[in-house]
Amino acid sequence: MVTEQQINDFYLFAKARIERGAVAQSLAELLDDWMIDNPSNDDQLAIQASLRDMETGETGREFGEFAEEFRARNGLPKSQ
Repeated sequence: MVTEQQINDFYLFAKARIERGAVAQSLAELLDDWMIDNPSNDDQLAIQASLRDMETGETGREFGEFAEEFRARNGLPKSQ
């Protein structure tokens, strides 16, 4: 849920960008920039969990392996 504080923070961010002469292509791009600088709590937790996994040697798996399993599980044709 969006809070009034978040709206105020975004406003201040956008105003500062304009005052510095930064040019955004669109309001959506400006929002993307703000979200990169201000990740959600869920994003921060996911990043921390991924870093912990990497520290313990868990680096995931190859995309090809995942894709093959995904196709088989969902009855999709094999990759060419």
